[in-house]
Amino acid sequence: MRAMGVFLLLGVTGYLAFFVSLRRQRHLALREGLLLLLYHLSANLESFSIPLSQIYASFQNDALEKSGFLPTLRQAGLYGALCAHKHNLALSQEEEGLLYPFAKQIGKGFLKEEQALCRYTKESFEGLYGTAKRELPKKRKMEAALVVSGGLMVILLFI
Repeated sequence: MRAMGVFLLLGVTGYLAFFVSLRRQRHLALREGLLLLLYHLSANLESFSIPLSQIYASFQNDALEKSGFLPTLRQAGLYGALCAHKHNLALSQEEEGLLYPFAKQIGKGFLKEEQALCRYTKESFEGLYGTAKRELPKKRKMEAALVVSGGLMVILLFI
């Protein structure tokens, strides 16, 4: 009976570690989608000068589509979508500090200002995304080790 309980707890902790890792991977995919959106905005503002609603309508990304961000983006604009999906995106304070002011300002200035703002935001967010991507393996290992260690501690308490 004890052995069965030990295996059950090990299974649960393994599943939990896998789930946490998957969640972190999904958040990175959403950040990548936001970066691709910034690239799309920048390219369309530089080349075509078309309205934001048309730029949003022409953008496609599976991760943002599955999260519900893109339909909200097309209806409420960038700021509305960021606010509505704040918890789902799980952005850092730095990323929020960069994207929220950008989302409030985009579409309200002259073309050259919009292009410069978009370039700055894209380059800054790209740096933050690169850092998050490099740190992902370390964080996944640490979280998995913590979850499994916690499970082992519970097993030791029951033995």
